[in-house]
Amino acid sequence: MIEVHLAWLLLGLAFLALAPFVGGQLFLVDLAVAAFIVAFVTSIQPDLALLHQWLLFMAATLAFLPTIYGLVFRLTRHRRDPGVAPASEYRGREAVVVRRGAGLGVRIDGEVLPLRTEGEPPSPGEVVTIERVEGITARIRRRDERSVPLEADRD
Repeated sequence: MIEVHLAWLLLGLAFLALAPFVGGQLFLVDLAVAAFIVAFVTSIQPDLALLHQWLLFMAATLAFLPTIYGLVFRLTRHRRDPGVAPASEYRGREAVVVRRGAGLGVRIDGEVLPLRTEGEPPSPGEVVTIERVEGITARIRRRDERSVPLEADRD
């Protein structure tokens, strides 16, 4: 039969191994840390009652959950999400028009933004140039249109 502290150690390792494959990874890391704590305690006191082991596991989980989230937040709050470019980085770039629900959008860098254009809307598959991004809406011009400065761009 497997010793109690090894069972808790294996449970903690299972939580860590599962974390990259499911959502809520920080919660699984917290559960793994709690399982490692119980593994440590049961290696010192192997005859600890199962109820006390579970109570220790729950207490450690609740104690470390805000600590782990706070630590990760402090370490990552100054980092920019590399998957989302600022609106200014889209200006002048080409994008492909795609269907977006009942309307149209432009696909650029794997993102689909709703589009707005002056005149006749482009057809899906057409390559257009992004003039600017307002919120999440891309103001575009067709390739055959001449770029005319917009009032907001004139300073």
